[in-house]
Amino acid sequence: IGDFYYAPPSGGFLALCTNNLEEPTIGANSLTQASDHFGTLTYTGDGENTKNIRSGASGIGGEIDFKPDLTWTKGRIVENSHLLYDSSRGAGASKGLKSNATAVEGENDNSTYGYLSSFETNGFNVVKGSTTSASFMNQDNKTMVAWNWKANGGTTTTNDASSTSVGSIDSVFQANTTAGFSIVTWTNTSSNNQTIAHGLGVAPTFIIAKTRSAGGIWAIGHSVDGFDWDDHYYKFGTDARRTDGNDTIFGGVPDQNVFTYGTGTGGNGVTYVGYCFAEVEGYSRFGSYTGNNSANGPFVYLGFRPAWIMTKNRSSTGGSWGIYDNTRNPSNTGGTLMLRANGADTDYYHATYTPIDFLSNGFKIRNTGGEDNSAQSFIYMAFAEQPFKYANAR
Repeated sequence: IGDFYYAPPSGGFLALCTNNLEEPTIGANSLTQASDHFGTLTYTGDGENTKNIRSGASGIGGEIDFKPDLTWTKGRIVENSHLLYDSSRGAGASKGLKSNATAVEGENDNSTYGYLSSFETNGFNVVKGSTTSASFMNQDNKTMVAWNWKANGGTTTTNDASSTSVGSIDSVFQANTTAGFSIVTWTNTSSNNQTIAHGLGVAPTFIIAKTRSAGGIWAIGHSVDGFDWDDHYYKFGTDARRTDGNDTIFGGVPDQNVFTYGTGTGGNGVTYVGYCFAEVEGYSRFGSYTGNNSANGPFVYLGFRPAWIMTKNRSSTGGSWGIYDNTRNPSNTGGTLMLRANGADTDYYHATYTPIDFLSNGFKIRNTGGEDNSAQSFIYMAFAEQPFKYANAR
């Protein structure tokens, strides 16, 4: 492909064009699309007892083409908590976990405030709760967003460590190896460094873990740091990268079978859930960049047009976990809506501090400092709308 005035040199040279890019595993001409594995839905509550949130239904924005296994919800114009539900732990009043809190599973997430009641084809159901003026899920005339990932359709595998010789303790996982995502649950033992089967078949790059039966931090490990996992980690908060050597969280670098987790966030008998992500070319990327405190900020190459991005300052205290998506922000404009994973804030819009352009092959920071472009180092995680081979700019 490509016309040349002179013949190109021998040795397999190709024209620099998207037609010559390799065919992605997840893409327009593949057996599976990005929308088969990740998607964002938006809706407006109606204050009724139960509301069906379905991709393609009237009043529902965005698209998902699967029954979700992880759904992360947040009110957009009310200050309420983020709530995460997954099909391994199950839906219901006692299952919500708040990314902006260290609370136990289901704390204050019950019939009073509303909850996600079931996972359904192309969406889920929500119940409003008795306190309709502070409903987390279906407050009348209040807008909501829900980010959704597919694992294995709710079908789990139990790893008996003593019989499989994989991991040092038992775990239950459901894995989507095509998209590099698994949900893992386990119960802590007295060992400081437990190895836990994750089911991905490749080493995870990004892990988000949380205590369920006891209060504790969200512990986040990230391979791009260039540091040992055993004493470098993050948490949902405004902290920089943590270096608490005496508070072991991730006790070693993950491999294709297991990740290592300590007892720094909970004692013997405490139950946990972990969300494990591995990079898939053209669909997901987890990396880092350096800000420049300029309106002409850094360009971050992803290899796809992003559908969802989360960034975090890793160098200093103060930066939040800023979440952007292509459903709340369908076009590149002078400002971008952002929600903070560590806060109950509403959708944040500021023409100076939050602009990010979603491009055909990555994203471009266009702010002067603030949440994601001070002259420091940042990490990010991103998921695709389309791989670069088939993507257009917006």
